[in-house]
Amino acid sequence: MDGGAVGKVIKSNDPKLKVGDLVAGSLKWARFQIAKAAGLTALPNGIKSSYFIGQLGMPGLSAYFPLHEIG
Repeated sequence: MDGGAVGKVIKSNDPKLKVGDLVAGSLKWARFQIAKAAGLTALPNGIKSSYFIGQLGMPGLSAYFPLHEIG
């Protein structure tokens, strides 16, 4: 099953992603997987990773834009 998820890079063949980086994207709900770097967004340090599947992710944007565009 795929969905919005946050993951940690444990091995990378792409110079843009280093081991230990946190990434977000449409990922499988599995403990380990192989994903293309082009479909991932590197997350900034210092912000809890869970925020990117909540307030700073799709659910947060789904609430933010209608509130500011319509409300």
